[in-house]
Order: sequence, then structure tokens, then C-alpha cells
Amino acid sequence: MEGRLPKQPFPGVQWPTRFWARCTQELPPDPLTQACVLTYVSDILTGLAPLHDGTWRTGSSLDHAVWFHRPIRLDDWALVDLVPHTVSAGRGWYTGTVRDRGGQIGASLTQETLFRKER
Repeated sequence: MEGRLPKQPFPGVQWPTRFWARCTQELPPDPLTQACVLTYVSDILTGLAPLHDGTWRTGSSLDHAVWFHRPIRLDDWALVDLVPHTVSAGRGWYTGTVRDRGGQIGASLTQETLFRKER
């Protein structure tokens, strides 16, 4: 995988929430392989990074869902855009999209993760 960072919507956070990604190996055109790589890319980073405050941090994933709207190629550039929504009672929730280089949404996602005090 290869990645590039565009301008970030939440400056000053440790991890990006928006990034371009692509597989550096040519992938077979079959939709299942493309969907598998898209799923992998959708879980590379957390959308909760803007909510880290030095004492609390994202932990393990509790639930991750991906909705496939149209096929997009992941051996071409795709934009992953993650949006934090809330943290409460030790859990955090964010949503996101994966778009092709032309801006078409290929998939949307949501994820709930543990949000715990740093050790």
C-alpha cells in the first residue's frame, strides 16, 4: 500500500483522518478482491484521533461496518475520509467514506472502538 496526505480537517492531531491510498501491486479486476482491499484500507487509521487529549486514546475495535455503494479500483488512488462523532463511557464512534479519484463514493463506513485512559 502507498499513501499520501492531503490537507487535514483537524490540524495538529497525531494521526491523519483523511488520506489517499492505493495498492502498489496491480489487482485483479474482480469485485471481491477490490472490496477486500477497500475493507482493509477502511480500517488502517482511526477517525477518533482528533479526540485524543493526551490522557485518552483509541483502543481496540468493537464494531466495524462497511457499505459498498459502487465498485472502485483500489490499485488507483482512493480518498479515505474519517469523521469523529462522539466518545462517551469508554467508547468512541466515527463514520467515513472511501471515494475514487473522481470523487464518487465507493463505500461508507462506521466504527465503534474502545476509548481508554493512556497507560
